Amino acid sequence: MIRRADLSDVPALAAMGEKLHDLSPFAHLPSDPDSLALTMSSLIERDDAAVFIGSGMLGVVTYPCIFNHGLRVAQEAFWYAEADGLALLTAAEAWAIEQGCVAFLMGALADRRSPLMTRLYRRHGFKPVEHFFLKELPCR
Repeated sequence: MIRRADLSDVPALAAMGEKLHDLSPFAHLPSDPDSLALTMSSLIERDDAAVFIGSGMLGVVTYPCIFNHGLRVAQEAFWYAEADGLALLTAAEAWAIEQGCVAFLMGALADRRSPLMTRLYRRHGFKPVEHFFLKELPCR
């Protein structure tokens, strides 16, 4: 069952965050459980964000469109799914519509799953619009 997370879910969300970290481009950097818990708590408590939980999690934030502050855009903050990934996506999209968002941005890592994610997104009405590039910096 997919539902909107509340503060009682923070320990489970932080544990899933550790699994997400291991799959991320930051896997070689240390992860901090307290930071994960704080991130989850703050997103749950914000009016312009939501975290959905099931056998995975999907965090979404909304913000004013840069071209027209009267319009809102939703964007994935993170997505980790062990099973019900599509149900998480459906719940997040429905929430974004309820918030009056005119667009929903989802990301996909540039890894072996990229072709699969591209097909999944296209089947659900998403289209590619941008690529992100990561450069690690020497300061730590």
